[in-house]
Formats: sequence, C-alpha cells, structure tokens
Amino acid sequence: MNEQEYHRMRAVEDGSWWFVGKRFLVETLLCRAASVGPGARFLDVGCGTGAMLQMLAKLGDSVGTDVAPAALRLAAERKAALLCASDAQRLAFADDSFAAVTALDVIEHLDDPVAALREMRRVCRPGGAVVITVPAHPFLWSDHDVALAHRRRYTPRLLREQVAAAGLHVERMSYAYAAFFLPALIVRRARRLYRGRRTPTADLGLAVRPVNALLTAYMWLEARALGVANLPVGTSLLCVARKRIS
Repeated sequence: MNEQEYHRMRAVEDGSWWFVGKRFLVETLLCRAASVGPGARFLDVGCGTGAMLQMLAKLGDSVGTDVAPAALRLAAERKAALLCASDAQRLAFADDSFAAVTALDVIEHLDDPVAALREMRRVCRPGGAVVITVPAHPFLWSDHDVALAHRRRYTPRLLREQVAAAGLHVERMSYAYAAFFLPALIVRRARRLYRGRRTPTADLGLAVRPVNALLTAYMWLEARALGVANLPVGTSLLCVARKRIS
C-alpha cells in the first residue's frame, strides 16, 4: 500500500464508521475467544496506523508490527503499544508469546498467506486464538482493492483452506458488514461499467456526520448480533482460528 493511503487512513480511522465498526467486531470476537485482562498479551500483525492497538490496549498489553515504515511512524504517534518492524511471514517474536494474534485485512496483501498464518500460529500460545479479517467475494473486486494492493478477495472455502494449511483449527467463520453487501455490489458494478481513466483510490467509509453516526450505530448492533450468531452475508469475512494444545 502506498504512503498516501496510510495518511488518508490515519486521517479518518478514529471516527469513520467502517473503522470504528471493525473495532466493535474484533473486540466482540476477542472477548469470547481469548483471555483478556492484566497479563494478557495481544499481537496485531500488519497494525497499519495503529487504531486497533488502542482498542487492544483496553484488553491487555498490545504489540503492533508492520513492514511499512510509514505505517509505524503514524502508529507511534498514538503511544498506545509497543511497535516492531517485522514481515508477517517472518515475525520477530519468540514461540508461544501471545494470548491472541490479530491479522485484520492483512493476508489478502501477501503472496504467501499460509506462511504468514504459520508464523501467527507459532507466536500464539497453545490454546490461543488467531483472529483474521479479509475482504470477501472475488466478484466485488474494484479500484478499492487495486489502491490497497490486494492480491485477492476471499471465499469462505479459500480462507478455511489457508487457515487449515497453516495448522490452525477454524473455530468460527462469519461474514461482516452485512447491510453493505448489496450497496457495495451495485456501486462497484456501476463503477466497472463507467470506469473512465481515474486513479484507483480506497473506499474509506467517509460519510457526513449524521450518516456516519447512523452507520456507526448499525455496526455496534451488528457486533452485538455477531456475539450470538454468524452472519450469512457481508463484504468481509471474519475468522477465529485456534492453536491446538499439543
């Protein structure tokens, strides 16, 4: 991802419904899948500009790692977590170091996502959780994916296969951002028909304040729903995988 996109992300992710909603969803999953509280350590792989680390810091000690210097510089401004420059496919941490590992919209960027998932398994404690989010549905591919340097969008089958190949047990998988599937499908199909020669840019969930507040409230409700049931449709996939106790 180019440096300009990191700066665009940093400017909106504290308040935009899309980013706030992702934090709601991940917090819901982590509080059910991992031990939280004093002494718990969480690793956010591909931490970007660090907004998720602030949420993780409420649950325990948070550590962020990213390969992009621009992302780490922006994350450091938050002073919310320890930071480390590290490739997701060669994590700079000891075995069994973390109660849970998150990889949030990360592995779709990688040439070898299974290698990265194996590394997340290695640094996760036995019995610990790896929480993954990825963009869903190859047919939703758009300029958004190009701008963010995605290699792929996922189906549940592909994500299950990669997680299992890394030696992790898939405990739960659900779609997310359910209400936005149909609008995203319509908008991205329309853009494909009327593409022109514009430069690809990422959709960052920008909305006027009243609409942003309404969409944020919806995402809070979706996170509550995800606490009791999987969602049948959405623009993203969520996966909770478990490192087995040998």
